[in-house]
Amino acid sequence: ELTGVKVKTQGSTSLTLAWDKNASASGYVVEQYKGGKWTQIAKTSSNATVTYTVNGLKADTTYTFRIKGYVVSGTTEYSGEYTRLAAKTRIAKVASFRATGTTTSAVELSWNKNDKATGYIIEIYRGGKWTAIATTKNNTTLRFTMKGLARNTTYSFRIKAFRKTGSTTEFSEYASVKVKT
Repeated sequence: ELTGVKVKTQGSTSLTLAWDKNASASGYVVEQYKGGKWTQIAKTSSNATVTYTVNGLKADTTYTFRIKGYVVSGTTEYSGEYTRLAAKTRIAKVASFRATGTTTSAVELSWNKNDKATGYIIEIYRGGKWTAIATTKNNTTLRFTMKGLARNTTYSFRIKAFRKTGSTTEFSEYASVKVKT
């Protein structure tokens, strides 16, 4: 049986699965439960390949996978036990994040509503790091104006949606835009 099976990277339309290397294995088989049955989606030919990215998934959806190691001896293939894993994709990222107005010292940003979001976090890249400049507390605020910017300067902004469910907060991937004052 494989150890260390986990979700390494979680996207809104992809999941990267990972596991510990099994020195006895010739490779690994990854299966996904879909359409009421298990379907093989990958088979590696090396035990050094310990990640697999599943693409083309739907946002905010839970998927079930199982992974096993196998060994080839002569012409016979032997398999280990499956290790199961349920993984959920992130909520969809913000669509149409854009600058809808600029002046010499301000930028107005807007975006489309994400029906799954509780609110949004907007960040600016300055001084070599990303800094949060606004957090909306609702899903109806779809505009933000950043004031006090330098004239004739290009700025990078990014936004992510968040959803609060009880004590849990989920985040989307970032959407970004570059804007010149």
